[in-house]
Amino acid sequence: MAASNAYFTVDPATQQPIGPYDRVSLQKLLADGYVKKETPLWKEGMPEWQPLAEIPELEPLVQVTEELHAKTSKKRTASACMNCIGAV
Repeated sequence: MAASNAYFTVDPATQQPIGPYDRVSLQKLLADGYVKKETPLWKEGMPEWQPLAEIPELEPLVQVTEELHAKTSKKRTASACMNCIGAV
């Protein structure tokens, strides 16, 4: 993994840096809820830690994950509504 693409985050339990993670790994961590838009990330060359959503090259990861969560949420809502209709 190239250093310029290796991001680190902070372990919430220990507050210690963990990683490195590439973009694919970050996408999975974001989708699984382990990291969020507000999670601080850092990589070599960055002056300081920044929230994931404020790193321009990672914005597409946030957008894709939000779209997937929105679709999943709509499916769950529709399924719940069908269950309600069936119960009436």
